[in-house]
Amino acid sequence: MAKTAHNQNMNIIVFLLGILSVCAFSPFVSRSLGDIVLFIIIGLIILLEINLFPRCSVKKKNTIVLITCYLLLLGIYKIIGISDASMSFHFNIFRFFLIFICMMPLYDMLSKKQIRFLITVCLLTIAVTLFQNFLLKLRYGEGYSQRLYSLKGVKEVVNTYYTSALLMVSGFLFCAFLHEKSKGKKFFWFLGTVVCLLFNFIVTQRGIPLVLSALMFPLLILFNNDDRSRKTYIKVTVFIVIAVIMVIELDDILSWIGAMTGSDRLERRLNLLAVIWDEGGLESAEGSSLAVRFRLMGVSVNTFFSSANCFFVGSGLNTSTNHVVGNHSQLLDEFARYGIFGGLLSLYNLRSMLKITKGSTVGHSVPSIQKQINVLFLIFILRALLGFVYDTAVAGAMFILMPLMFKLMIMKRGNEEC
Repeated sequence: MAKTAHNQNMNIIVFLLGILSVCAFSPFVSRSLGDIVLFIIIGLIILLEINLFPRCSVKKKNTIVLITCYLLLLGIYKIIGISDASMSFHFNIFRFFLIFICMMPLYDMLSKKQIRFLITVCLLTIAVTLFQNFLLKLRYGEGYSQRLYSLKGVKEVVNTYYTSALLMVSGFLFCAFLHEKSKGKKFFWFLGTVVCLLFNFIVTQRGIPLVLSALMFPLLILFNNDDRSRKTYIKVTVFIVIAVIMVIELDDILSWIGAMTGSDRLERRLNLLAVIWDEGGLESAEGSSLAVRFRLMGVSVNTFFSSANCFFVGSGLNTSTNHVVGNHSQLLDEFARYGIFGGLLSLYNLRSMLKITKGSTVGHSVPSIQKQINVLFLIFILRALLGFVYDTAVAGAMFILMPLMFKLMIMKRGNEEC
């Protein structure tokens, strides 16, 4: 009887996680349901998991406590008026951490069938969202997401956060492609990778995902091995030689890639990078979006060091102006907003969340998968340095889809070796 009740409870949790996954990866569903419904779903999941948390390790319990402290800090700053951001902005950050808390006790408890169900829900929702936005691009043309995102009637349009999530998803799919043995499934994972890449490059036309993708995929290929054989050292040597050549000829390579994308927006940005690299400074990029991004990152740094009050307490979550917090770097902005203690708390929580996710997913098995996850974490941190990542879609990618996909890879690998 107890086992039957446990299984029923797990099935309900997985069903609710499926709904939460749809909300994470579908802007249309998320905006249609609203923040209250999303928090009710999260609250129900945590309530059903309440007996699981005492069984968690000390590290996991400590992480929950510190995440709670961080979220309380955000709430206090909002209540006393230090932060001027909207409630929806705060809710998005809350959901990022709460999705991790929902998933944390479950990584070692889900069956293969439940894992496949959640992965299918995530990927189908992403596919529908990409198709919806592809239709919007055909209708409204270049830059549609920036123009339509603030319109309440167009709920399915994605934002910058979503392209960051999609960058990570393309990496997960490519790893699945590298480890898959079946030719049919291998083609499916490769197709998914290409679709995600083309969407970011052609539909939303984001420059940072393009640059980070160019770093991510070679590294994933490089570390797709489980030994330290001569073959591995040859691959590392070849990679280093190619990297050196690319650095030497980077300006020409960037110009060539820009021309190949077929996007005027991306071509302009990549040509700008080429000019900056060739001339060795940002002066040549004055007035460009890249120069503005680095200038605004500097605003957060300057605010953090501007006074003792800003250093220890911070200026709050300021979104109405870029003169205090640059709002273009998750990592740097945290220190400008919440001071040294809040900034370090935020970074520590992020580190612990990634470490727990990796440990619960692969443990000490399969060296190639461990190394590839490290590569994905590196890309994630770089994205956090160059933009925002505390978002529902990013949490869905990093704490639901990624660990489950790698968990399934390891399960299949174990069956093949038996």
